Amino acid sequence: MENTYTHYIKEFNTHTELDGNQNVIFEINYSVKGVNNQDNNISEEIHHTINLEAPSADYNFVDINDITEEQCIDWIKNDSSYDNLINLLDNRIELKIKPITSRIKPDFNKPKIINNE
Repeated sequence: MENTYTHYIKEFNTHTELDGNQNVIFEINYSVKGVNNQDNNISEEIHHTINLEAPSADYNFVDINDITEEQCIDWIKNDSSYDNLINLLDNRIELKIKPITSRIKPDFNKPKIINNE
């Protein structure tokens, strides 16, 4: 099954000041939407949050005004939870294509026939 994924960056959670840097991002809140390539009407969307490392010798500070959407998406895709998230989206889309369960609402208000013997 082939699906196309679109990422939406919702917001950053930031430290107002950390080690002399302003607006240091520590979380990215985002959603990813999967759309089936065979039928664009079949889609699923999941909201998720990733944590970012604080600036250090191994992780350079990037000013919030210099961060691009592509850079955020790279961070998201490199997060350890990303593959599981995409698998979950794929599974949900597959279940819409080939459902294995259904919902049936009972109608308890209709008259019932009772056999009295």
